[in-house]
Amino acid sequence: MATDRNLNVEDLDLDGLRGVCGQLKSDSARLQDKIDSAKREQQIAAVIRHADEDTPDDLTRREAREIWDFACDLIKKRRVDDVWDAYRMTGTSIQVVDKETVRLEITTAYDGQYFESFYVELVFGRKRIRVGRHTIPYFVPFHTIIDQYLNSSIKLFVSTLSTYLNAYVNRRQQAYVTQQAFVDVLLGPIQTSFAIDYVYFVIKPSVESPQPATVRLVYSDLKATLPDKVSVVREGLSDDEMERKAARKWCKQRRDLLKRDALPVAMKEVTLFIHSFNSSSVLK
Repeated sequence: MATDRNLNVEDLDLDGLRGVCGQLKSDSARLQDKIDSAKREQQIAAVIRHADEDTPDDLTRREAREIWDFACDLIKKRRVDDVWDAYRMTGTSIQVVDKETVRLEITTAYDGQYFESFYVELVFGRKRIRVGRHTIPYFVPFHTIIDQYLNSSIKLFVSTLSTYLNAYVNRRQQAYVTQQAFVDVLLGPIQTSFAIDYVYFVIKPSVESPQPATVRLVYSDLKATLPDKVSVVREGLSDDEMERKAARKWCKQRRDLLKRDALPVAMKEVTLFIHSFNSSSVLK
């Protein structure tokens, strides 16, 4: 009910006067809240501005401490809110460890299937967030991610970690699926580095390719799921120029496929005419 400053109270009955009084009290309370909030913000700004100096003249030391604590709690709450926003964005789950600590659980997935989870504990201090215990693999540039994002953007901190971890699992599972699906055309097991940023395997000789073909994949960017460097070499070629030219063409075609497609998909094309095999249970 809006009040009219030119309202003639003589025209109102008792209930109407009560309504006007109630509305005026409500308006007064809202106005006082705004005044108190504005004053509080000014006091917070003053205390933070003079954090390393003496207490502002118009505040006692106790009042300044109370306002400082309030400001720290407010900042902490906003940072926790940022964590929840990051959770909603990436699907990361959150567990409250204690009043100062939350545990992030980043779950990885490949081809619609969930794999292992990695944990990071965030400890909320008065001014900054720090990392407690975690299970992030050593090859992820964790300290760089902390320095860049932890106290500036929780969303970027979580999403960047999630990208690295999911890319690692993606590369690992690509190698595993390829090993299982193409065991009949591979000369020995696929070899990888721990971070799966280097992959090595040999394709058996065939009618189309009488020599074994050595394949090396390098992932310079650990956020990537496709290699940026691919080497395909046919071993034991003769000195015949026609044979070497055909081999170079064959290798280039395979390099292009391995750079363009995920490893299991590329290998299906690479070995299409080499051997007949049935990988329908693994590849879609």
